[in-house]
Amino acid sequence: MRNRTLLKKFLLIAFFLLLLLKSTCDIIPMNSHYVERCVEIVNLDLYPELTLIGCIHGPMVEQELYLISGEKCLYKGYKFNQLYIYWTERENLTAEELESITIADSQFFHLLSADIDPGGYYVDNSSPLISEKLFYAIQPSPAEGYMLELIEKAEEFQE
Repeated sequence: MRNRTLLKKFLLIAFFLLLLLKSTCDIIPMNSHYVERCVEIVNLDLYPELTLIGCIHGPMVEQELYLISGEKCLYKGYKFNQLYIYWTERENLTAEELESITIADSQFFHLLSADIDPGGYYVDNSSPLISEKLFYAIQPSPAEGYMLELIEKAEEFQE
């Protein structure tokens, strides 16, 4: 009888711990609203010899890769993820090879930026800002080969 009671307590505690671990969520700050952010690389077509790769790292993702194309917003997934942007010569990578590559082990990938955050964020309700678009351009760089430069920022406000 005692073993059965201990087993019930153990199962009950295990259930609540599992529920607690699975029920975590993000909390929206009080008196705030979400600002959508879109980040684009606008002159990618001027560099047909390059392929840009988005590499997402985060608490739930070790490495997720995607090909970056012009006129599409960059993404990083979950807000605590980090986006790294790499470049490589076009002949070094095909879309089919993307799933089997580990960036850290490759000599063909060069870090272009780790400082661009394409994720949205929250602002105080007193701010009328509802979205922003950041436009970056690829520029040649003698030291690193290429770099990204912010060339325009467009903001949309509530009326």
